[in-house]
Formats: sequence, C-alpha cells, structure tokens
Amino acid sequence: MELLWFVLTGYGLTQLLVYGSIFKKQREFIKSKSEFLGELVHCPMCTGFWVGSFLLCINPFTELFNFDVNLVNFLICGWLGSGTSYIMNMVFSDKGMNFFHNHNDPPMPQQGDGKGCQNCGPYNQVNLNEMGYYVPEDHNYYNGGKGDE
Repeated sequence: MELLWFVLTGYGLTQLLVYGSIFKKQREFIKSKSEFLGELVHCPMCTGFWVGSFLLCINPFTELFNFDVNLVNFLICGWLGSGTSYIMNMVFSDKGMNFFHNHNDPPMPQQGDGKGCQNCGPYNQVNLNEMGYYVPEDHNYYNGGKGDE
C-alpha cells in the first residue's frame, strides 16, 4: 500500500509541477535562465525523478510511506517516480485515456464513408474525440497518417 501512495503522490506532484498553471510563471522563469533546467521542468520523466527523490527525503516527516533514507533508495525512488510519471502521462490526459496506435499492422478496410485511418477500423478521429479520447493533432486520419503516430 505504501508503494501505491508513493506512486500516486509522485504522479500528482509531477503533474502539478510540469503542467499546473500555478507554476507556469516559475517554469518560464527557469527556462529563461537556463535552457537545460527549463527542459527539465517541462519533462514529466525528468521532474518525476526529482519528485521521487524528494518524496524519499521527506518520508521521515510523513506516515504515507516509510522507506529507509539512503543512496540506493534515493536512486530507486527517483527511477520509480520517473518511470511511473512517464507511463501515467502516456496513458492519461486531461480528457481521459490517451489512444495511440501505429501503422505497422496490415491495413484494415476503410469505413463506408471513405474517411478514417485504414488501420483504425471502427475508430476514426471523429469517434475517438466524441468518446473523449485524446487524439494527437498531427495525426492525419484522412490520408492514412505518416506512419509514426
């Protein structure tokens, strides 16, 4: 249960730091001072590492999780924070679950209207947007995509 609290806390704090409007000015200030640090605060994987390490350092002051504070756990918690923040950012967005696919599978027949990605079958851009799924804007469903979506 401690691990679940750690992952959810790390994901929430990472989301807040990377995407939260409350920290937008701070992120822009950091980016204006250092391009390297600016990239770090705009990356959920990078920020997730430091959030995981930070949570390990404050864990003696909370009862949510109880890990020994040492160098190995510092790295492990950082890696765990980075990986889980990245995975959860790939799966979830503000509009619900993300839906991605690629064009490496054999093409499926197009829908009756002649529109839609040949590989998507019944899932075309209109249907996915109506269902609340995130569809990348650069994915052109009407010409079969570029093959790298």
